[in-house]
Amino acid sequence: MLTDANNHRVLEVTGGGSVVWSFTTNTDTGSNANPLPTRAIRLRNGDTLISDQFNDRVLEVDHGSPAQLVRQWGTTTVAGVGRNAFNAPYDAKVIGDFTGLTAP
Repeated sequence: MLTDANNHRVLEVTGGGSVVWSFTTNTDTGSNANPLPTRAIRLRNGDTLISDQFNDRVLEVDHGSPAQLVRQWGTTTVAGVGRNAFNAPYDAKVIGDFTGLTAP
């Protein structure tokens, strides 16, 4: 799983270099033209959690082709603090999701 921040996308790539899945973060209406996705984690359920930094949101997208938005936290390009508001989130994880990044 790679975040290609300057090209506004997340890629899943095989060991041989073939792209098998992708999601672009600047295609929604009102999206920042340069959103800088900074972290992508494949979740246990097969979805992908993406920190979409300059769109001020965290996304969960499915593994479909094309990938579809499952859930969004934060409001696109609206920075804030408090419940369901983010200011350029750099990283996001689901605690206990067994992705290897957090403890079970």
